[in-house]
Amino acid sequence: MAGDINSEIKLFFEDPTVPLDTSKECSVLKFLLCNIYTCFGKKIDSNDGDLDMPFQPLWAGAMCVFAGIDLLAKFLKGSDAQTRNDNSGIRFKEYMDNYMPGTNGHIETLYQLRNSLVHSFGWYSEDKDNNIYRFRLSRNGQLVDAQNNNIYMVNILKLLDEFAQSIASYKNDLENDSEGTLKSNFDNMYSRYGVIEYGLEPQQGSTKSTTILADIGYGNKYSVTSPDSSGAGW
Repeated sequence: MAGDINSEIKLFFEDPTVPLDTSKECSVLKFLLCNIYTCFGKKIDSNDGDLDMPFQPLWAGAMCVFAGIDLLAKFLKGSDAQTRNDNSGIRFKEYMDNYMPGTNGHIETLYQLRNSLVHSFGWYSEDKDNNIYRFRLSRNGQLVDAQNNNIYMVNILKLLDEFAQSIASYKNDLENDSEGTLKSNFDNMYSRYGVIEYGLEPQQGSTKSTTILADIGYGNKYSVTSPDSSGAGW
């Protein structure tokens, strides 16, 4: 394996309640979870209520959850290929089938919701058999409620809960992988999708920079440095 797999796993699955350290590399998964919970107006470092947010970007939160499933699906498979027999759709469904048991019977529907949000930023999708899906997002009820006129009501809080539980299950399998297949697959993807750096350094030759601090919702902040106050050069 290319790196220290145990160190890679430890960093990738770092507790998102641990304050972000902008001087170090950050787990893509941790950063994604911070943004997901912010979108849903949730605190992940305490039990004293939700964030005081007059508006919660639930669409963005749902999109991030689906991005998280896609992310972990790559690590599970050890591939980011886009071929007939190995592509994002196949990996997405395999991950749900293996680690999100509450989605049983709804995987295709949720895949179509993923497509409608991520590719079109809308609530309409059509599968290869010309089946039509029209979506509504909810905070209540069962995970997926099939209604009349091809309408599917999806409880995004239940979806988030399924995703959160899947992370723990996948991590457990990864750490206890005696055959080494899961660890090898994980390591294959780590150099591409494992970590990110917070700051964008000023371009070479720039004489000034602007550091923007963004509160992601839990008292944690990250910084982005741009070459000038207008953000030119990003």
